[in-house]
Amino acid sequence: MSEAAAVADGLAELPRAVQRRLELWQKPAGGQLRARYRLTRQSSLLYEPLVVQGELVFTAPSRLELRDDEASGAITTIAGDALTIAARDPQLARAGPAPDSPARRWLQGHLLALLGADDVVALRHATRLRIVRGGALELCPTPGHPARQVIRELRLSLDPASGEVTELVLVEASGDVVTLTLSEHRR
Repeated sequence: MSEAAAVADGLAELPRAVQRRLELWQKPAGGQLRARYRLTRQSSLLYEPLVVQGELVFTAPSRLELRDDEASGAITTIAGDALTIAARDPQLARAGPAPDSPARRWLQGHLLALLGADDVVALRHATRLRIVRGGALELCPTPGHPARQVIRELRLSLDPASGEVTELVLVEASGDVVTLTLSEHRR
């Protein structure tokens, strides 16, 4: 089956409202995305939300870098299956691979698919996909998938005109919520 036929099959079995959103979201393969981000983490372990800002760079097909603005921040790099988090200031800590887990692999694969904006099949892998209140898309690991022990849902909002991802909200099983808001998209 050709790649185009696989994508068409992947869309055909979805509700029409979801199909329309994903058709607008899709971009030509092999692109690059640069955007500003604001990441907010809300947790019962924090007195107040943790807020970080920086620049996101995605290079298709599988390299994503989040570079915090503050010198005390971090550089998070996803390259294929590898994930590293390093302090921006090399004197603070050494970079190292993040621990492997089914939840990390599920989230990492879906972030790459979302920002690549060209592979509906990868986006739907091991995922239940639906539209929720306000027109946002909700991605959840399928029942029985080990990622469900950590990830409850990943909601995303798309720009109604361009289809670009404008916000990702990760709701963890612990109740923690991580919101990544993107702006100033450049492809």
